[in-house]
Amino acid sequence: MTLPNFLIIGPPRCATTWLHAVLRTHPEIFLPEEKQLHFFDRQFDKGIAWYASHFSKAGPKHKAIGEVTPDYVGTPGTLERISKNLPNVQIILVYRDPIDRMFNHYALKIRSGSYSGTPSFIQAMESDAMLLRDSRYDNHLKRCESLFPKKSIYIANFQTFQTSPTDELHHIFTFLGVSTEHTPPSAIMNHQYAKDRPPSKSKALSTVMRTTRVLLEQMPGGNQLVRFLRGTGLIEQTHRLNSSEMKLTLSEHDREVALEQLGGASFHLSPKIGSTASQIIKTIAAPR
Repeated sequence: MTLPNFLIIGPPRCATTWLHAVLRTHPEIFLPEEKQLHFFDRQFDKGIAWYASHFSKAGPKHKAIGEVTPDYVGTPGTLERISKNLPNVQIILVYRDPIDRMFNHYALKIRSGSYSGTPSFIQAMESDAMLLRDSRYDNHLKRCESLFPKKSIYIANFQTFQTSPTDELHHIFTFLGVSTEHTPPSAIMNHQYAKDRPPSKSKALSTVMRTTRVLLEQMPGGNQLVRFLRGTGLIEQTHRLNSSEMKLTLSEHDREVALEQLGGASFHLSPKIGSTASQIIKTIAAPR
């Protein structure tokens, strides 16, 4: 039975979709075609054999076998399950400015019709605990470091993905023990997976599209069908037709309130980041 030796655990809205696509191009890395297996947070009752079946195609050439589920880091009890079932696993987190991450997550939920009505960013922070939970990086790291050796935790820098992606990938390849000579195709390296769209005109249509995608991805061959539909441009065209004229922007006031909600302090990424959690420095975050 083959199980993963590394996991990318989040948090959401930090380029994990891009990283999944890029790592899949490395000949010594195996990742299931399906991103977000959600085994340790939502599907644990299906059993370890079900989970292992997603890695059955991994072969001797694959030095690193992993999966990407960005909700793992914030969901209560999930890290404990991972530690118990995969005690030697390597952990990768990707961090960005915590307030930018919150706002991007909020905007995604507005676009997809996840909220009842159209709450402001501040209203959403008050009612949606997940927004704050997934940006409390100090809590993430404390929990990770209490369950896994520090040498087994890698913190990737979202900003570096944007400015020097090759350098950041080199660090990740080194961490995973695979060849650093691999260069991913430029089409994947330059692809923007997280597109900023305005809110939807019809939340019902957005809900149907989101639910259909989730159901398809859980079916055999469903991921291929989703990719085919995206390739035809049908999904993107439907999003455009269903987009309103409303634009979402993060104001300075919103940022100040978000900072206060985070407790006035957060984590900034050190310029030296590249291997372990010890390269994260805690500072008082000043509003921009």
